[in-house]
Amino acid sequence: MTVMQATPYGHVLYGLEIVCGILLIAGVFVPVALTILAGYIFNIYMFRIFPDPSLSPWPVIVTVLWIFMFVRYRHAFRALLLPRAPAP
Repeated sequence: MTVMQATPYGHVLYGLEIVCGILLIAGVFVPVALTILAGYIFNIYMFRIFPDPSLSPWPVIVTVLWIFMFVRYRHAFRALLLPRAPAP
């Protein structure tokens, strides 16, 4: 975490988390925010599984909240799961 905070890359990541949180609270561009936050949640799980296998409840709580929001906005994600015909 020290390395992430010492580089500009860390500032970009933390800033993007804050922007996504504001988008969720405001109810604007919610599918975009959920898509970006899915990557963060995956990263949290990978960190908890490999470098720090502690039994923290936060990843589970965040995942439950993400699933709740995903179910509310699932209609916006249907287009991602539909097959497309190849371009001629």
